[in-house]
Amino acid sequence: MKHILIALAISIFASACSSTGSNAEESSQRITDLQTQIEELNIQLEEKVKEETPVSSDETVITPTTTFSAETNNENSSEADSIEIVESDTIETSTDSLEFETIPLEDRDVLLDAFFQVREEIFAGNLFFADCAEGILGERALELIGEAVVDGGRFDWAEGILGERALELIDRSPTDNELLLLEGCLDEAQRLDHERHEGHEGHEGHEGHEDHEREEIVEDGLNDQVKTQEENEETQIEKTEEVLQGNLASFEGLWKSPEVEWIEFDFNTEYILCDDPDGYCVGWAKEATQDCKDNYLFKRNPTQEEQEKIWKYERCVEQMVFKPFNPLVVDRTASTLTSGQKDEGERLKQAGWNEETDTEITFRVASDIPEEIVEASKDGMYKAIELLGQYGPLRVYYVGNDVNVIDDLIQDFCDFNYPDRNPEYCQNDQGQGMREMAYIYPGGNGFAQHSWHSDPPVQSFVHNPSAGESNEFLYETNFDRIVNAHEYFHIYQNAHKVYRGDDQGFGWDTSRWVEEGSAVYFETYLGDQLGWINRNQRLLETLSTIASFHNRFPGLSIKDVDTEEQVRRVSHYCFEVCIGNLQYEFGHIAFELLAKRTSPEAIIFDFWDHFTEEGWVKAFETAFSITVEGFYQEYEEFLKRPIEEQFDVLTG
Repeated sequence: MKHILIALAISIFASACSSTGSNAEESSQRITDLQTQIEELNIQLEEKVKEETPVSSDETVITPTTTFSAETNNENSSEADSIEIVESDTIETSTDSLEFETIPLEDRDVLLDAFFQVREEIFAGNLFFADCAEGILGERALELIGEAVVDGGRFDWAEGILGERALELIDRSPTDNELLLLEGCLDEAQRLDHERHEGHEGHEGHEGHEDHEREEIVEDGLNDQVKTQEENEETQIEKTEEVLQGNLASFEGLWKSPEVEWIEFDFNTEYILCDDPDGYCVGWAKEATQDCKDNYLFKRNPTQEEQEKIWKYERCVEQMVFKPFNPLVVDRTASTLTSGQKDEGERLKQAGWNEETDTEITFRVASDIPEEIVEASKDGMYKAIELLGQYGPLRVYYVGNDVNVIDDLIQDFCDFNYPDRNPEYCQNDQGQGMREMAYIYPGGNGFAQHSWHSDPPVQSFVHNPSAGESNEFLYETNFDRIVNAHEYFHIYQNAHKVYRGDDQGFGWDTSRWVEEGSAVYFETYLGDQLGWINRNQRLLETLSTIASFHNRFPGLSIKDVDTEEQVRRVSHYCFEVCIGNLQYEFGHIAFELLAKRTSPEAIIFDFWDHFTEEGWVKAFETAFSITVEGFYQEYEEFLKRPIEEQFDVLTG
């Protein structure tokens, strides 16, 4: 019952995305009227806080304020056009099942202001907060809502109904319970901001990264009265405490130049990212352009418009200088498998997820892509399958450059990969990424999707062929072959991941550099054998990129992207550009070095065979005869050598 009540509270926000359609005009008008009510509301709230009395120790009584009729606009709902919902007079539960602390008045005013802003954003069509709120409890929350509201009714009915429920809060004040939920969601939104939509330009979003510690966050935000304030503060310190490493000044790099113009922005507000009392970790190099200085935004939690401007000027990072990065020390011991992970692993094994299949691969191809490019792209995938084996069921999507013909592909992609989820979730996330491939990016992009949660589980990947700055097809067919081989390797990798769940713990999903670095190694290995690419030329280019990276971002290496907490720290320090280099270039050379220690077969086959039952850290030691920590030391020493020596080691 506790989870049902929490789910009912979160539904006000989580399903607000359902109300951005036919209710938008009505909502907009009512929101306009809302501003005149805020002052009166704050007066009422102050009086309410004064009048509040302690809740009985025996029971908590929640009295619904509204009886409402909700129309469901979900096109998948064929049972009825509307459902009449009449709430009972009271819902009772013991206080040890559901307790909330009262928010101090001054804090409540701040949260109220945030609440109104968030609500306006939702009704204006910004689904960021709605996605965040839904994410805290995940799909299970909406299932519980369905059980509570429509007596076990269908998922899509409940979602459609509760989209209307969000309108209720326009006419009344949110409760302290709801505001505490908002606070937790806003914190979670900040934490997940840099993870959402990752990978749609040229690399993959890791589907497992969407589901970290969500129910734990809700418990922390809503149900912590059983702990003392001192215990809460101690837990917070334990979770976020960092140690400033003592060797940072020893790193060489551009940061030692006296001509650096240090930027007065505190980078150390959330993490200790560099050794500077003011948190001035970043500066402009002498050659930095005035255009970058005037237009690049240094801001946490930017608006959508500000974020688009940051993306527009993201290459300005290459004109910046960074003080040595302060790394986070993490425990790389694989976590013990939970019962949920074991159950999921058994389900996936029974479904044949980790076994080769003879199920025919299906394709969905945009009509504007020339046949020559389509055939070359398929050739790249089939050549990878000849070496790795066929896994799936697999569906491949080729997105062209005409946005007018993309909608059918997006709909098919969402139906295939998310048959039981709200269609808007996919349409506005990966679907939007596919649209951007068609009309924004110059081409040569791809991402893979691993729908292990579906029944039956399926896999897919998306490819947008090479195109120029004017969005014209370039007919770089060998490059398109390489991208398809790369994306299929992700299909192969993820077929070996069976112990999945909302919280996989450490070791049962791959590190960023392992995931991408091994895929780049594979595409290079295969492409060189088949004449698609010159391996030696790529190695020289990559080694040069890494040397330049170390000069600009001293102290950073692949060990800093092993966990999602580390990834967030890196993104706060040097943004998404850094993470891409660590995943791809650093990861690629790491596997080239491992291949010299062992063999290509150890990387392509042995490691993944061991990964399934051992996790990546133990599989790494088994396949490559060195611990992860030992390899990190060896790799750092290797990168200190001159580029010519590094090249000789890798090619000799």
